[in-house]
Amino acid sequence: MTLTVEDDFREFVVACWPDLESAAFLVTLDPERARVVTAESLADLHQRWREALDEGVPGARARSAVLTAAVGATSLPRPGRPGRPVSGGSPVVEDDPPAPSEEGPDEQADAVVDALVTQLRAATPLERAVVAGRAVWAMAPEEVAGSLGAPVGSVRAAAASLHVRLATAHDAARDAQGLPPAEWALERDVADAVDVLLRGVPDPPDPAALVSERRRVVRRRSLLVAGAGAALLTGAGAWWLSSDRPAGPTPGSAAATLPGPDDPRWARTSTWHPRGALASDLGVQALVIARTASGSRLLWADDVGDRRLVVAVALDYSLSPGSDLRVWHGPRGADPRALEDAPLTLTTIEGVRDVVALTLPQGFRGLGRSASTLVVLGRPTVRSASFSRLVRPTTAGTIERDWVELPLKDGVAATVLPDPVSAAMRIRVAGFDGPPATTDPLWLGRDLVDVAPAAFTRAVHTFVQRVTGIPATRLRTEVVADSPVSGSILDATAISATDGDGRVVALRTVTPEGAVLSSVVVTDDGRAEGGAVVLRPAHVLLAESASDPIVERVSDMREGFARYLVVAPGAASVQMRGTSQSAYPVSEPVATKGKAAAVVPVRNAGEAATFRVVTRDAAGNTLFDGVPAATRFLLDLWS
Repeated sequence: MTLTVEDDFREFVVACWPDLESAAFLVTLDPERARVVTAESLADLHQRWREALDEGVPGARARSAVLTAAVGATSLPRPGRPGRPVSGGSPVVEDDPPAPSEEGPDEQADAVVDALVTQLRAATPLERAVVAGRAVWAMAPEEVAGSLGAPVGSVRAAAASLHVRLATAHDAARDAQGLPPAEWALERDVADAVDVLLRGVPDPPDPAALVSERRRVVRRRSLLVAGAGAALLTGAGAWWLSSDRPAGPTPGSAAATLPGPDDPRWARTSTWHPRGALASDLGVQALVIARTASGSRLLWADDVGDRRLVVAVALDYSLSPGSDLRVWHGPRGADPRALEDAPLTLTTIEGVRDVVALTLPQGFRGLGRSASTLVVLGRPTVRSASFSRLVRPTTAGTIERDWVELPLKDGVAATVLPDPVSAAMRIRVAGFDGPPATTDPLWLGRDLVDVAPAAFTRAVHTFVQRVTGIPATRLRTEVVADSPVSGSILDATAISATDGDGRVVALRTVTPEGAVLSSVVVTDDGRAEGGAVVLRPAHVLLAESASDPIVERVSDMREGFARYLVVAPGAASVQMRGTSQSAYPVSEPVATKGKAAAVVPVRNAGEAATFRVVTRDAAGNTLFDGVPAATRFLLDLWS
């Protein structure tokens, strides 16, 4: 179903009203004033709704308008007398200062929270705007400054000043209760204080109707911009003016057309203009706003194959450079309201600011389907990319790939591939070289791995088939070891009355071309928490060294020690020696359990670049003395 502009705007109002009015109330502490500010701000937004949709930022514009108007309306003298209409709207009760809600702090509420409520009521409107931005939308002071169009330094100073007063009141209130200072509890108690304040926000009878009424006022006011009817909202924008106001457009003033290919906004995904045939769809815009409480920016939306996709980027991503994606999907042509979160196992594109790459299986919820969707987004100047879907292990212990060129039009490629999604997928585009966001498991499968050899073999075969394309029926796997290990493998400090044995299962898998893969799973002796753990998930190694001992480091919390699991079938004892001329550091010989495996502790292991492994049989004869062959995980992308 296609929504009309009015239907879509109405749904936007209903979805966003609670957060917007809550923020306005936290700034004004006046429910009537907050309602007027929210309604008028949304009425103004309606006048520029298409522009906001084209820019992909209707939610950001609404937040900016409400915060700015709330601060301005609270900072300026209120027009009129008690009961007199403001800007031609509903009557507003005049209070100076604004009266607290009748549903103030419960008399039995925690005294610490009461003290913080008092500080928040005494704060300036700008300080409360910082609190509102953080409490409602998880905004940092710098983001609040951007929404207000205010100098960042002024907003930071306000936030710092309020923080000092809140912390002081928090410590004093705790001291009065005989409690020590607790900085860790401040944020929690401030959140509780905000909840107390928000009890004063009433439920609106019909948010969309309130906005509709205000829109009639806006239309009249638009003819009299310089008149008294505009005093409240035009004055609301004046409180922040100062000589250090940053130059450039104010929030919501960007052009609705697609920026040119060299526009600086293409430098990072968080400022991209939305693209795709559905980017201006009203329902898609509402979806992104409603489903991301901390803020997201729509990047691309379209139908590809049998799937409808909407791709956005989270605005609160803390790692830089990089992008954290939000993706919704459903059947082709689906109502945006029916789209579901895509079950991504990898959501981030790291190392670059201006690239998005995504793979999903075709067939909504059809994770077993044989085709996949590939979406690559870059700057409009990017004309091509390349991808490699599978890896190819070799007898030399290396990993090879084949690459396919992918043309981009205006920085966009969206295509259906005839093959299923693969965790081995690697994308090269505009300086990015790595894995795309994907729904595929990062290694052995969607279910927990079983330590039983038959089950582990099936899991390894499924994974190898997925990332190499080699049918599982053509893989040959033998169980190198299925052995107990004395004590705990995973936790050297675990305590148990049973003091049982751990267990290790090691597999060797050979491809039709003779490449050798080594896989290891362990389960503990019951003292440490957790089930089976895969220590070596399908590593390729030099085929001629396939019988070398397996060595995997396991945890040891003791200072100066390291522990190594050594799997050496047929050995009665194993020993680790440094490769230096002095053979230091060196472990004691450790007896194996079941003539196959042991955990070897090494003191000062950090002083060795590498280790030789020495294994001996029961008669003391040396079976192996050397450095085991190096291995590489099949998903080592930089092969």
